[in-house]
Amino acid sequence: RADDDEHAVRVGDRPAAHIGPVPIDQVGNWYHAADVVVLASRCPEASSRTVLEAMSCGRAVVAPNFGGPAEIITEGSTGRLFERGSATSLATAIKRAYQERQSLGARARLACARRYRPEVVGPQYLKLYQSLVYPQPINTQPVDRSSSNA
Repeated sequence: RADDDEHAVRVGDRPAAHIGPVPIDQVGNWYHAADVVVLASRCPEASSRTVLEAMSCGRAVVAPNFGGPAEIITEGSTGRLFERGSATSLATAIKRAYQERQSLGARARLACARRYRPEVVGPQYLKLYQSLVYPQPINTQPVDRSSSNA
């Protein structure tokens, strides 16, 4: 419990806190106030919005080494990954992320800005949707209908 100093979980010289649900208009403020953002999920997540939001705010992120977070985070460069179900691995990852929070956060923000900006992601989604709807590539060139073989 964070309000019971004797039993408080600490990282460095500061108590750890579980925030819980936050109103959407305050999310950015909480990310910027955090030293490290921890996603301790046990269930696979395809693409973790929490991880991407924290990275875009320049925060050090700790997340499980499976699912979407493992594809988004580069271990030791843009965040720290821990082994799902291992409290020891989670604790180690949090301590390391706290010690490296400034460099991890800076690299995370840069990586997020490079990989997930609309000019990069938009064409990738379009290509995916086209491959699902049309099994063959779509010809995006204008069709010349002036010459007819009729």
